Amino acid sequence: MPLSDFLLVLRTPPYSTVFLAALSLAINVITMLVNRKLVDQEKLREYMAKVREFDQLRLQAMRERDPKVKKKLEAQIRRKERVIAPMKSELLKMQFMPTAFLMVPMIVIFYLLRGLYLEIPIVVLPFPLPLQGLFHRGSVMSQWELGYIGFYMIFSLTASVILNKLLGMQPEV
Repeated sequence: MPLSDFLLVLRTPPYSTVFLAALSLAINVITMLVNRKLVDQEKLREYMAKVREFDQLRLQAMRERDPKVKKKLEAQIRRKERVIAPMKSELLKMQFMPTAFLMVPMIVIFYLLRGLYLEIPIVVLPFPLPLQGLFHRGSVMSQWELGYIGFYMIFSLTASVILNKLLGMQPEV
């Protein structure tokens, strides 16, 4: 089968939907593998737990009515803040590293997908989505149709949550 015929098949439903779903799953798995390689998951969980504990302490201090108890809590917060601030910075770095690593390949992938799927409906929905305007700015598609970006976003977010839970990559919040 020549390349042009293969690309034509990929542009027509249901093959376009299956291809984008498979691509989305592949990208999610690659992202998770990169995340697992680049980020110390135990350290991430530990830091997140400590930051969550600190945030709960701050919330408790804001809600406290007794001035003496509030003053004690605020002193505790100031002491812990010196430890938590660098921890938050490190958390941000750990969470951003995989994103920075995968940014260029994702731009290339979406550039190629744009040439293949621009203005081609991938899925016809049984109902319009609440934020449909985000997916259809200047598009000729109806509010009942999703293009490649909308389909990818919805499918990828859903698949990501499921894969993270299945593979134990999602830190408990």
